[in-house]
Amino acid sequence: MVRWHVPKATGLPIQFFKVQYKELGRGDWNTVDVDIPAHIYSYPVCCLNPNSTYRFRIAAVYSNDDNKNGKSSNKFVFQKDPQLKRPTNPPTILNATSISPEEIIVHWEHLNIDQQPVDGFFINYRATDSAGQYLMVTSVGANSRRQNIPHLKPNTAYEIKMQCFNDAGTSDFSNIYTVKTNSLAKDPKDEILSAERPILPPIIRNEMKQQIRL
Repeated sequence: MVRWHVPKATGLPIQFFKVQYKELGRGDWNTVDVDIPAHIYSYPVCCLNPNSTYRFRIAAVYSNDDNKNGKSSNKFVFQKDPQLKRPTNPPTILNATSISPEEIIVHWEHLNIDQQPVDGFFINYRATDSAGQYLMVTSVGANSRRQNIPHLKPNTAYEIKMQCFNDAGTSDFSNIYTVKTNSLAKDPKDEILSAERPILPPIIRNEMKQQIRL
């Protein structure tokens, strides 16, 4: 799992991030083929070679399509414990609720039947009318049981599925849960203006029309 932070923005807004990694002594940088939304600051990098040394960096792509690479990470030696097994039993999504037009909260449970260590949970989500890739947020910690998902579209149905993970891999997927975000509230000013708009009685309207004809 690669995590990063972003200094307080003073320039162009960021559209998305790209994760890049490099195995030391073996060529150029590799770029993960996923556009990571600007509000997500973590991503799991898979398919690394055990007992190899890597560096990582994050590329930010800005609103003008220009991009800038962040500083390279320290050296990281990927060591795989041969005794560690991936968790096989997935979490179960209990419910997901819209708490605003742009945010939902997901609750789940997890029964660790196989007794394998769990480092956290991946929450995958996408709009039900989309055939594109799932976006993902990470909830760290074996005891985590809820997670907010912000930056969603109002009045939109989303499907959610989850996995738990450790250094050996990920579990199977959970059940799929569908939830719809709230609609945008009407502006109270519009309602006041509508209520105050005068509607002329039919008699007065007829008189006005008659005066115009004269």
